[in-house]
Amino acid sequence: MDRRGFFKRSALGPLALQTAAATDVRDFGAIGDGRTDDTDAFQRALNHGGLIWVPAGEYLVGSVVSTRPVGLVGAHRLSVIRLSGTDSREPGVLLRHQGSFIRSIHFHGNQAGRSCVALTGSRCSAHISAEGVTADPGAPVSTSGIVVTGMDCEFSIEAETFLNTGHGNDSTPRVVTVQGRADRYRGSVVRGVGVTSGLVVGAQTGHGRVESIEMYEAEDNGLYLLGGRLTLGRLEYHGKEEALVVKGDLSASTVSVRGEGICAVGLENAGRVWIGRLDVHTVDGQSVGVLWRTRAGNERSTELVIDSVVADVEPIALGSLQNGMVERVAIRDLVARCVFGRRDALPSRFLDFRGVRSIDISNWSVAIVDSGSHHEDRIYQALFATDPGDGRSRWIDVQVMMEVVDEGVPGSFRAVGLANPGRAVRGAEWQTNVGPYVREYGYNGGIQDSANAVPASGMWQKGTALTVVTPSLARVVCVESGRPGVWERL
Repeated sequence: MDRRGFFKRSALGPLALQTAAATDVRDFGAIGDGRTDDTDAFQRALNHGGLIWVPAGEYLVGSVVSTRPVGLVGAHRLSVIRLSGTDSREPGVLLRHQGSFIRSIHFHGNQAGRSCVALTGSRCSAHISAEGVTADPGAPVSTSGIVVTGMDCEFSIEAETFLNTGHGNDSTPRVVTVQGRADRYRGSVVRGVGVTSGLVVGAQTGHGRVESIEMYEAEDNGLYLLGGRLTLGRLEYHGKEEALVVKGDLSASTVSVRGEGICAVGLENAGRVWIGRLDVHTVDGQSVGVLWRTRAGNERSTELVIDSVVADVEPIALGSLQNGMVERVAIRDLVARCVFGRRDALPSRFLDFRGVRSIDISNWSVAIVDSGSHHEDRIYQALFATDPGDGRSRWIDVQVMMEVVDEGVPGSFRAVGLANPGRAVRGAEWQTNVGPYVREYGYNGGIQDSANAVPASGMWQKGTALTVVTPSLARVVCVESGRPGVWERL
């Protein structure tokens, strides 16, 4: 284990293990020619237990189950277990006895619609590579390279070509599924190329640690955390969906997203989410839609904290947190370049915090670039909940540069809903790359703004100035404190 609690890979290779009183699987009748059914031979080996050596070859196997503690060790990708088609949808190798393990073996799913390895016993481990795993309409939802339900299990996997071939669940097959009451699980590397989804963690799980998730050409999520608590070292995501979906508690040191995708971070009734660094970039003209969002099913999430953000994107919007509620959002030290060249972009909802109770934003530098004249001379808005009963919030040192690169007319930036006694605002300003001049956010140089009409509820302090747009654009001021106070037009 290293100082972070992640386990280190053993330097013990398969040849060294082979000499340590291992029994050759061929001693139980296995052939390994890729044509002969070796299921019975492997089952006899598992019945024998102990350390089993799987030499180079291709072994056709249906489904085998451990009957006592056993360890299967191969010669990495030279030792191949190819799953054969069976009426059963059971995993290829099921390890259900404490301390059993499988390592340095390559699995071929063979389009059989089954998982490669399942760890149901405590302290079991699987360190494998796999390809050709598919999920047809009859496959279990949990079809994966590795399925973990046991306690204190360890895993790592390198996967490629995991395809959904008609299954109704878009995330199936997965590279790894952790489910049931699995607790204290540990993963070193979960890597997939040309896969459907990465790591899926079930709602009833406990606490786990995963050092690295790497997903390339992914059709679905990199991490789908349905529940429990996960400590993650690093996520690298290149795919078409959300890099992260969080419904539990997540602590992630680094999240890196490249190319297309819906968003980097999606919250749905999440607990506490902390990300040390969020790094999002456009690749070959492909960009995520938003950096963070609350999903449609979100009712209440507890907290989203991001310590550092670096982004160079062509988004629909920077962030969208209007669905349901998030108790607290803190996003600090953000440097972002947002190119608005796509026609589906939403300048009026560039930054939406309307579902957030308490906001802590500080040290932001944002460049908004019009690259195609689709959104020139537009108003880009940061939207806040207008209920003055919100939690305490800060909006400190936020700088926005409105850039035009094609001789068009630059847009302007407006913060809507900052006029709230519970919100502290300092050092917030925007400017353009033509002028040059600096303005504060809001209409007519005002830092505080309201989205709609004169307030009709809530406690307001005398002297608060707002801009209202209904029934017509006007500035108003509270001349007498109260609920909602007395307001007059300026």
